[in-house]
Amino acid sequence: MAISTPSLNISESGSTVSVSVIDSTSKTIAKTGFVVQPHIQGHDEFNCPCYLFLITHPAIGRKVLFNLGIRKDPENLAPRTYPFTGAMTISSERNVANILGKDASTITDISYPAREESWILERDYAGRQYNAFDYFGDGSFYLLDCPGHTIAHMMGLARTRPTSFVLMAADCCHHGGEIRPTQFVPLPDSIELNSPRNLARGVRRAPCPGQLFVHLHLKSSRTEPFYELINPHDLGHSPGGYEKSAKA
Repeated sequence: MAISTPSLNISESGSTVSVSVIDSTSKTIAKTGFVVQPHIQGHDEFNCPCYLFLITHPAIGRKVLFNLGIRKDPENLAPRTYPFTGAMTISSERNVANILGKDASTITDISYPAREESWILERDYAGRQYNAFDYFGDGSFYLLDCPGHTIAHMMGLARTRPTSFVLMAADCCHHGGEIRPTQFVPLPDSIELNSPRNLARGVRRAPCPGQLFVHLHLKSSRTEPFYELINPHDLGHSPGGYEKSAKA
């Protein structure tokens, strides 16, 4: 039986934003063991699309882009980061600027990282502050400090209704099995397999007994996630930081 979820303790606000999801055309294919553990037989690869989130504040007419896309030319990443991409297959048809209708060809101030062994380029953070904050100042959109994946890794939390939110978890989560099931959302007795796409086509499938998924769970649990995150031991973080951000 599910237990009640704890309060988020977020200040009340009547200010809201709208969230639009944009296909960045970026996709990453990686071995599941590269990101999560334990290995579940038959689930050997992640095929992860990358999205952009356009947050629009209708009352003040401002917009902000929460960008999870991958650049079209990953070979121009920081020299230490680029070899790291060899462990996965990365594809991207267009750069974010092109998708948004801007001319990216005018970008000429491409600099070299201040430290050659850095994982990111100096221009990625120059002149910016990475403390978490209330972006519009009215409780409608927050940037959350969630270290673990990288230093200063962030998530976005958008209030779409006074009591409803959209969480943009970024690299705190790559698969639903990292956060489900839980004691708050346990594995049900029957699992609906009808996707919105199938329903639109008039295709309906019989539900699947939840017990079949219990047998796949290495702990045979209805209230613990299928996967655990693999810690980035060499990125200068304390062990467990990744999990703490994901669980939060």
